[in-house]
Amino acid sequence: MSDFTLPLGIDSLEVISQRVDNKGTVILTVKSKNTKTTCHKCGKDATKRFGYSGMLEIKHTSVFDKPVVLEIKPIRYECKHCDNKTTTTEKYDWVATGGKITKGLEEYILRCVINSTIHDVSRKEKISYSTVSTVLNHKVGTNINWNNIKDLHTIGIDEISNRKGHKDFVAIISAKDKYGTLNILVVLDNRKKQTVLDFLDSIPDHLKKTVQSVCTDMYDGFVNAAIEVFGQQKVVVDRYHVAKLYRKPLDDLRIKEMARLKSELASEEYSKLKDMMWILRKQHECLNEADKDKLALLYKPSKSS
Repeated sequence: MSDFTLPLGIDSLEVISQRVDNKGTVILTVKSKNTKTTCHKCGKDATKRFGYSGMLEIKHTSVFDKPVVLEIKPIRYECKHCDNKTTTTEKYDWVATGGKITKGLEEYILRCVINSTIHDVSRKEKISYSTVSTVLNHKVGTNINWNNIKDLHTIGIDEISNRKGHKDFVAIISAKDKYGTLNILVVLDNRKKQTVLDFLDSIPDHLKKTVQSVCTDMYDGFVNAAIEVFGQQKVVVDRYHVAKLYRKPLDDLRIKEMARLKSELASEEYSKLKDMMWILRKQHECLNEADKDKLALLYKPSKSS
């Protein structure tokens, strides 16, 4: 097999060696190409090397489903501008806040969280729950610069559970401006009505006037908070939850009736009723002839009501 290389993606580093430990982790020993750092005391450049600090291990993005760790000894520099010859350990712009992972891995974790929970990402990517949570807290801002927002047009309120099976919900409030650009405004710690109300009420008055509609599910806390701030006429319950509600009686009846027919009809006859759930949910004029024939088979043996 021919050897090949993959780019590290960090221009300021040089790979010295590589190995795989007994757990299957790829260890890359690297060194910095930088020749100076900023003195932590005077703020000027320190260029004279003064030894090394202890070895650091920083987790990077995986390769071929194998975890990757960068191993580096930071250089210490002596400042010629300070009278007491202050020494400073070099800092790296490719390390994320906290110093345990690279910014490349940080960005990857953020993408993984889309349509997923912190717990899911932690398990699938073999990254600690606290690391994923720290990335979110660092990258998702807690304060909004309203000066950067021209209009809110359509506000969306939704919820997500941090952990499946747990009642650990957070509320996500987004806005789509009149040009269709979507932005996350805030991720609230919980989905309580008062928490949502306080945030919506904090929106500057001139931006409140630009809101044309507030789209939410049927959760009372979201709906009532939006009504108090924007008025009932601007609150829109999303189509999915309305459809789910009005379909429930039909689905309950279908399940009951199909169970009865299964016990009364021959197996061959009953098999002709396959996919009935989707057929019943379509408008009659949208059905093809095969679907209409299945409906006729369903109605014929069903009890009249």
